[in-house]
Amino acid sequence: MTTESVLISLDIGNTNLKAVAFTPKGMIVADARLSAREVQTAEVRVGDLYFDSLIDPARLLTAIQVLIRDLLAKIRLAGNHSNILAIAVTGMGGPMVALDSESNPVYPVIGLWPIEVHETVLADQDRHFYEVTGYHPHNSPFATVTWLAEHDRTRFSRITQILPIVSYVTYALSGTAVCDPSSASGTGIWDQGCGRWATQIIHITPISPECFPHVEPAGTLIGPIRTRLAADTGLPAHTLVAVGGHDYLCAAGALGVTKPGTMLNMLGTYEILATPHRSAPVVSPSDVDLIDDTHVYPGTRALMFQVIGGGHLEWLRRMLTGGLDEAASIRQWEKILDSSTHLQDTDMVNLVFAPFLFGRFFPERCVHPHGALLGLSERHGPEHLARAMIDALSYVSMEAIKTLTAANGEKITKTVVTGGGTKNQLWVQRKADFLQESLLIPNVTDTSALGAAVLAGMAVGVYKDWDQAAKTLAIQWSQVTPGPPINPQYLDQFVRWDDVSPNACAHTIDLSRRIAQEILSRAEVPHLTSPSA
Repeated sequence: MTTESVLISLDIGNTNLKAVAFTPKGMIVADARLSAREVQTAEVRVGDLYFDSLIDPARLLTAIQVLIRDLLAKIRLAGNHSNILAIAVTGMGGPMVALDSESNPVYPVIGLWPIEVHETVLADQDRHFYEVTGYHPHNSPFATVTWLAEHDRTRFSRITQILPIVSYVTYALSGTAVCDPSSASGTGIWDQGCGRWATQIIHITPISPECFPHVEPAGTLIGPIRTRLAADTGLPAHTLVAVGGHDYLCAAGALGVTKPGTMLNMLGTYEILATPHRSAPVVSPSDVDLIDDTHVYPGTRALMFQVIGGGHLEWLRRMLTGGLDEAASIRQWEKILDSSTHLQDTDMVNLVFAPFLFGRFFPERCVHPHGALLGLSERHGPEHLARAMIDALSYVSMEAIKTLTAANGEKITKTVVTGGGTKNQLWVQRKADFLQESLLIPNVTDTSALGAAVLAGMAVGVYKDWDQAAKTLAIQWSQVTPGPPINPQYLDQFVRWDDVSPNACAHTIDLSRRIAQEILSRAEVPHLTSPSA
């Protein structure tokens, strides 16, 4: 039996919680997973408002221990004698955990709760807030914290620490409250220009800047795991803990999306589109909800849009396969997708899906749901509906990527697509078709976890830096090449979804049409024939 060095990462995702063990070359030794629904059991009432299905911090830590024990059992079952070197945490960048003086959670995990920003002191701070943090108040989780401080004062007064969720789990592992700039940035209260907590904004709220943790670069060594946690999980007492980072940026680091001119497209329940840029002043405030984050890669930031992607496809799968158990539902869905691959643009004339079942996130946030299927007829079947949804998602991605490119001023020369959505080959192919660019797909599925493992490795000297790690990781790539260009008359159909949006923000619709018009004006205009009756 050989001894193999192992790096462990914990990934706190919106859909799943994961513990993954990697070799220094990035090969998965074992993994353990739980649905995030297992910990989304908390609720809280503030005045007349009630929030539910929130993450319970205590249940989250229990789930983390279960995952670690399961991971270690799988490592042993595989016959591996592993030398566990270090562990790091990645996960959602925005949610935060508020703790009292005894380190007990005061609230469920605090994220983008449906509060009214205009009911806070941040109401008239949009321009200044964005210039400092790279976030608008309405998409900054800090706005929720501010709202709680103003509307739930007695309970809020117990808070002594506010930790990003990645830092909270790291604190449980190590006993040290520390955060990296990428996770701090995700809270929406990080000063992008100065590289510190945005104290000039925090000071206008009832919140003390002292509540926020010390910040160290991602990949910094913290120290050994807590003795009690080692005993409870079976981790060796010598296991070292490193500072982790924001999930999509950890993925970008692992996949080499660290230089201007590269693009990361993560396909999951949420779809993330991000491109790095060097540390220059934050882009000027604009009408679009363009987020400016601090990257895990030194001296770099990332411009990012987030939309709902796989969440729409999951909804449609359940709608079209209702009554089937999960395994049968997935098999039926795969048959529908296979049929969809044979459809032509001419088969989709007049049929368009408005992908806003969960509200609108691009070009600006509009929380009112107003999804729709337009142009349905008796000749349409499940395969047409699936294709309509995938094409709509691809169109939104195209608009967002072209907007990102214009904002960054860099021609995109490499687009990397990763995440669970890459299993949907039709979705990835249609992305390539709409963009008219080749897409690179890594053979690694858990890329955020891999990025956290790299950070753990940096902390203990396995890698010198991200660039050296990229040369060490044995990532294999496949390439998806585009088919024929999308006919402009077909593209023009997608503007129609704004005609049936009674709850949509008029300004959002206007912005969307302007972006669409720019795209259409640059496209060729071949003839698109309507299908025969």
